[in-house]
Amino acid sequence: MKALWTEIWIRCKGPWFWLSSLLTIATLWLGLGAEGDYLLEGMEAEGAWLMELAYTASLNLIALPLLATLPAASASRRELANGSLRAILFRCGMPRYLMSRAVSLIVVSVLSQLVGMMGFAILLAGFTGQFSFSVDLVMARLICTTWFALIGSMGALLMRDTVCAYVTPIVLCFSMSMLRSRFWIEAEYLDPAYWLSGQSYLALCVVVLLTLCGYIAYLYREVRRNV
Repeated sequence: MKALWTEIWIRCKGPWFWLSSLLTIATLWLGLGAEGDYLLEGMEAEGAWLMELAYTASLNLIALPLLATLPAASASRRELANGSLRAILFRCGMPRYLMSRAVSLIVVSVLSQLVGMMGFAILLAGFTGQFSFSVDLVMARLICTTWFALIGSMGALLMRDTVCAYVTPIVLCFSMSMLRSRFWIEAEYLDPAYWLSGQSYLALCVVVLLTLCGYIAYLYREVRRNV
């Protein structure tokens, strides 16, 4: 357990963690669109409405999959590639390694988004005088973050390339959104934009749980195959 928290702490101090948080603030602000310019000019607006506008902006369909994977999604593939996995398994064993890899991936990704969202809320409060932090929107974004991080890490393992940790979630998210808009318009659950609106907690949790099980199973297969 001590090693797990040490790993999380090291990744939280890393540059990719803070880059993800800062880019989260920037992309949420860009999601305001013209309203962001009006705020800079002194316009008064309701903080809750601006937060909903930023969190459900279409820009998130490209930005969030990347930001969720930056802090830690390529870690398991790197350990397989550089050979450090053998030493890790010798010290902690297979079950603990699988658990720590999944937990650290989720915790670090979620924390980076939390820091970014809190920073955006503070920035917005500076312009509007209202501190808004919608639980529904925040929880939906964190659940999506968890799913994208797992998909990214699994993509890197499947393709045996660390770059795929960042590319896979973006491609999948864009493909799902396009399929819904062009072929299955009534299939709201197929579109990640609907997930970010905070209206599908149960479905999201089931998808994340299934993805987590698949990730652990495939990571176990790759570890047995390479060690």
